[in-house]
This record gives sequence, structure tokens and C-alpha cells, in this order.
Amino acid sequence: SIPTGDAFAECMIAAGFTIVAVNTPFRSGDPPGYEMTRPNDGKTPEEVMALHEKCALLRPTYRPLTDDEIRGIYDESVKEYHCLIGLGYQPDAPPSFETFLQTWKTGPWYPEQSHLTDHWTQAQYDEAKTTCTLQNFDMDFTPEQ
Repeated sequence: SIPTGDAFAECMIAAGFTIVAVNTPFRSGDPPGYEMTRPNDGKTPEEVMALHEKCALLRPTYRPLTDDEIRGIYDESVKEYHCLIGLGYQPDAPPSFETFLQTWKTGPWYPEQSHLTDHWTQAQYDEAKTTCTLQNFDMDFTPEQ
């Protein structure tokens, strides 16, 4: 279920997306995050992205994260990195926190964003997601056919 009045989530559902999980917000008072699957209705990736961008305009604006809050995200990502290593994967190694902080607004490092997942099966994804959380995994994971 989605909280009443969450215009972003309601828009995404109306656009054909399906919410598969609701994540606890990182900061107290922020709305939850959602993991969604994209519609399987023949839309092109560009059309799907346009729908997502339209809905994203309905998200409220948030105050920027503090360095300590970003440190918390970094620390969780490093834990995910070590968990993936423990499962036998070889994700890209984490940068220093200083580099992570400098790239925060332009696309920080996350262990699951390397080419590691390009050839995963659904079973591999499910195991990694269950074991390692993968908080920043793309919402539209589609296993290789």
C-alpha cells in the first residue's frame, strides 16, 4: 500500500508501474522509497523514462543531505559491497568517502551499479537482494533472456 496523498506513487501506478516494495526512508520524516517494476505494455524505454520523469515532477523537494547522512549511505553501500563479495561477485571497489561525497550529486558509486549485474538471472538477483539488501538497485531489473 502507498501512503495517502503520495502523488508520485499514484502517478507511477497510473502510468502502469507496479510497486514491489516500500523502503523505509533514510531520514526520519522523509517519505518512503519505492521499488517499482516498469510496465510491460510495449512501451519503448524512452516512453517509460518520459512517464517516470513526468511523475518525478510530483515529488516534494527535500532539504539536501548532510555530510553525516551521506556518510551513512556510503557506509551501507560498503556493507553491500562486502556482502556481494561474500556471495562470490566482484563489484567495483568503493572509492574513498571523500570521492563519494564529491560525486554525490553527479552519480556516486554504488556496488550494484557496476556491470556486475548485466548477466544476472532472476535467481541471482533474488539471492543478492535478499542477502545484501541492494538499496540502490535499479527499479527495472530485467534478467537476461
